[in-house]
Amino acid sequence: MKKNVFLQKSFLSPQECELCELYMDMKIANGLKQHKTAHGKFWQLQGDPLTDALGKTYENLVSQILDVEVSLTYSIMRNWVKGAFLNWHRNKWECEYTVSIQISDNSWPLGFTDQDSPKIEGVQNLEVINALQGDAVFFKACELYHGRRPLKDQFLKNISLHYVEKGSYNDNLHGRRTLGDCLLYTSDAADDTPCVDLGGRRII
Repeated sequence: MKKNVFLQKSFLSPQECELCELYMDMKIANGLKQHKTAHGKFWQLQGDPLTDALGKTYENLVSQILDVEVSLTYSIMRNWVKGAFLNWHRNKWECEYTVSIQISDNSWPLGFTDQDSPKIEGVQNLEVINALQGDAVFFKACELYHGRRPLKDQFLKNISLHYVEKGSYNDNLHGRRTLGDCLLYTSDAADDTPCVDLGGRRII
């Protein structure tokens, strides 16, 4: 990976973003459960056939951009509710490389720091990236601490595509049988946050 984090403008087209938005809205209208967690409320589609297909479609392009051959492990699309936030955290190794795509026509700045322990040391060397609709933020999520301040807008949709190095130990579809297999995530015990959380400290 040439840089720890960078922004790829217009990674998805407006039409692709609209399709994903409508798909999530239809899922919610048809009874998709809202998650209520310590870091806010959101609806979530994890390992869904649509978002997995999106991640697989762009797998070769992601490999070219990262300069490493990768395989999709799983994908998540979320519709966040006002007030949601993300504590400083690093992702699990199944999310070695993350592509965070802004789907809705608003924005939610994503902050990064290369510190070993921002919770203990206080946030330093902060880099903030503000992706617009269709933009994608590429970063090595298992190594780089990242987080978001509380969402100011009423709702916001984004997609996270998680990849690992092809042929590595974690190249196993996150324990699923096939791509698009979301059965693993449909129970109340589903893994809502693919990360190692540092606790209650928000970005300041």
